[in-house]
Amino acid sequence: MGLAGDRFGMAAARLVWAVAGSIAALATGCDYNHVVFVARDGGAPDELRADDSIKSRGATGHDAVSEEAPPSPDAGGPDSDGGDGSDGGDGSDPHDGRETDGHPDAQDRNDVAGGVASPSLVRQGTDRLIDLFVTSRGIIVVTATGVSLIDSRGTLEAHLDFAREITAAAHDGNRLAVADRAKITELTLDLQVGPTINLTETCGGAVLVSGGRFVCGPTSDFLGAIRTYDLDEGREIAVGQSSPYSGTAMRRVPGRDEYITASTSVSPSDFSLYKIDLAGTPTYVNESPYHGDFPASMTFAFNGTPATHLIQETGMILAIHGDPVSGTPCTREGAGCFILDGVVGSLRGGESFVALADDGNGTLIGLVGDPFPSTVTGPCHAGCTLQVINVASRSHVSTSPFVRRDLGPVAVTRLAPWPERVVYIAFRVPEEQGTPPPTGYRIEAFRY
Repeated sequence: MGLAGDRFGMAAARLVWAVAGSIAALATGCDYNHVVFVARDGGAPDELRADDSIKSRGATGHDAVSEEAPPSPDAGGPDSDGGDGSDGGDGSDPHDGRETDGHPDAQDRNDVAGGVASPSLVRQGTDRLIDLFVTSRGIIVVTATGVSLIDSRGTLEAHLDFAREITAAAHDGNRLAVADRAKITELTLDLQVGPTINLTETCGGAVLVSGGRFVCGPTSDFLGAIRTYDLDEGREIAVGQSSPYSGTAMRRVPGRDEYITASTSVSPSDFSLYKIDLAGTPTYVNESPYHGDFPASMTFAFNGTPATHLIQETGMILAIHGDPVSGTPCTREGAGCFILDGVVGSLRGGESFVALADDGNGTLIGLVGDPFPSTVTGPCHAGCTLQVINVASRSHVSTSPFVRRDLGPVAVTRLAPWPERVVYIAFRVPEEQGTPPPTGYRIEAFRY
C-alpha cells in the first residue's frame, strides 16, 4: 500500500508540474508545440500538448532517452584504445540519428590529466545546435527547434519545443533567454516558461549583460542594428550600430558589460570589442590591430574575472583593453585593443587549439587538433589531445592522443563549474563526400 501510495504521489506531482508548465506557456503566448517532463521513477516521459491531454511517450521519439550502457574509455567503448573508430566509434547510431544520451565515465575527478584516452558521449541529435550551457540545474542544450535540460550523464530531464526557429540564446549564470525569429522567451533553469518580448528584428547572436539586459546582434555581417531588450521591463530599451564585417557571433567578456565578435566572413579576420553603457546602448570600441598576423575566430578563451586577456587558437595572449606596457587604452579613436601580451607556449609547430575554455581563475583547457580541418575529416581525424594549462606559469599537462573520425568542427565549448573537472565540447557532425551538409551535433565530455 505504501509503495502504491508513493507511486500515486509521484505521478500526481508530475501531472501538476506538467500542467503548471503548460499554463505558463499558454499565458505568455509563446507558441510552443509541447512541453515534456521526464518521469523520475523510470517511467516514460509525460507530454502535455496544447489540447491539455497527457500522453505517454516512448523512448524512440525526437527526445528519446537511450537505455544503452554508456560509453566508457575504460570499458572497451568507442575508441577506448585511441583507435580509428572501427571498434564502434564510427558515428553509427542505433537510434537512427535521434537525440540520445550517454555519460562520462566514473573516473575520479581529482585525477590529473593524462589518464583519459577518449572523450565520452553525453548527447547527440540531428537538429542544428545553437548553444550549450552548463548550469546549476544541469546542461541546457539549445537547438533550432527546442531546448532540452539533461543531467551530467545525458539523461533527459525536461524538453520544450518551439514552433518558430530558434536563432540565439544567452545565459549569464542565473538567467536564461532564448530568441526565436519573433520573440525573446525567458526560461527558468528547469525550463519553466517566463515572460516574452516581441523582437523588432531577428537576432543573429545574443549576450546577457548586467541588469537582465539581452543584447540582440544582427543577422547580417554588414552594418546591422544591435538592439538591447530589458527582460524585467519587457521591452526594447536601446539600439546601436555594428561595425562593418565584424562578425555576427557574440561572446560576453566575463565580469564586464562588453562582448567580442570575430570577422570570420572576411579576410584578414580581426577581433572586435563592443561595450554596453548604463542606458543599454551597444557601442563599437575598436578591433585588433594585426590584420591577419594570426587567426581571429570564435575559438578563444579568457583569462581572469573580470577578464583582462583573450587567448586565441594559436596560444597568443591578447590584452583586451589596451597596451599593458605603454598604458595606451583601448579606444575608438586609436589602436590599443587586443594587444599581444604573451604566448601560452604549449603548442608544437603546426598545432592549434580547436576548442578552448577557461575557469576564470588562471586555468586554460584546450583541445589540440588539426588547425585546418575540413567539414569531412574533422579536427581529430589524425589525433587530438587535451591540454590543461596554468596561464601564469605557462606549465601544462597533456592527455594521451585519441583519434576520432566521427567528430566534425567544434561548435561550442563549455566548462563545468568547480569542483567538477569536466569540459563539454559540442562537435558538428562531419559531412560525407557528395552529400548535403548535415545539421547534427555530438556533445562529448572530457575529464581533466
